[in-house]
Amino acid sequence: MLEPDWNQERPSFSEISLFWKGDVFTNISYSNADIENVIIELEKSHVNGGCKIFCAEYIEHPTLHWFVSRNRFEELEFFEHYFKTESFRNNGIKFDLKKDKLEWEWLNPFILDGDIARTLKSGGAYEAFKGSGKEAKDLGVKFYEALFGDRYEDIELFKTYEPWSNWFYDVAWDQTWVCVDKQRSLIWAILLTDTD
Repeated sequence: MLEPDWNQERPSFSEISLFWKGDVFTNISYSNADIENVIIELEKSHVNGGCKIFCAEYIEHPTLHWFVSRNRFEELEFFEHYFKTESFRNNGIKFDLKKDKLEWEWLNPFILDGDIARTLKSGGAYEAFKGSGKEAKDLGVKFYEALFGDRYEDIELFKTYEPWSNWFYDVAWDQTWVCVDKQRSLIWAILLTDTD
């Protein structure tokens, strides 16, 4: 578990600005059937849109440690900075929100598998998962385990419905989950959209 250093002072504005001038994120490739199965099913149900998932490793740095160890990601605009990096843009998705910060909802990591199952069963504009609720839940559980194994304490989960890129269709099916694995210094982004 990533513990705060209670003797460390909060980084100053200039320290934060200097930190973001460096290379913070490095794309990580992954290959896992349980991750791919969820992507395939979400793309089947969101036929006019799609689903994408990305992973990056972030550096260990005192400025970042202060915020991440305290779960204060929004104060650092951590996710927005990730989406604006060249390494993320290389995925073909450009951050083009008309404001600097997104509105994030914190979710308990224990519910990610269920949220994936709910999204599968709810479906997109025209299609939904053809299997049972139990099958959707099983896919969600295997998806979570592929990402994090049986760890929950070091995982932070956030979600937004804002269409922060022109990749999204800006209708009812836009969703982004961001999962931070504090033990492994990884950030996962799951993007979903559809349109009627």
